[in-house]
Amino acid sequence: MKKILIILLCIFIVLGLVGCKKSNEVLGDEPLTNHAEPILTIKSGNKSCVYVQLVLYEDGKYELFTEYEACRSLEICNLALKYTKSIKGIYNYDIKKIIENSVDASDKTYSMDNLPEYEMSVGNSYVEEGYSYKYVVEKGQTNKYLDEFLKEMDINLKVCASPYYID
Repeated sequence: MKKILIILLCIFIVLGLVGCKKSNEVLGDEPLTNHAEPILTIKSGNKSCVYVQLVLYEDGKYELFTEYEACRSLEICNLALKYTKSIKGIYNYDIKKIIENSVDASDKTYSMDNLPEYEMSVGNSYVEEGYSYKYVVEKGQTNKYLDEFLKEMDINLKVCASPYYID
């Protein structure tokens, strides 16, 4: 019995030193450097971590940004958010349905007590068609088209992006 306890204790110590891979860790490749005009950027409205971010481009391609530059704990640094890895793909969906079934948030402000479920930024080409720059899905509301799109694409925007620690 004592040997089993010692073995279990050793396993916990090794896992604590080595660490376990986070279940939400998704990496991808280098972000696109030459891409079409973004038409819609979607991210979680929750601010408890840096969430993955989805960018849809005019040419039917998308990027799901999954990793960002970060400073280590207790380091003083002043970094602007910069994503370093993304997963790329192709979509075929009427994005205007998502926008039209969201709340126009161009004149709204949110506090930490009433953050929206999702935040969306619209690209210039849609703004030229009369759409606003900012839309949200507020807490307690649903956008069946956004839900359908994310399910179809098998994308979860409620996952934290992985930090890439710079030295």
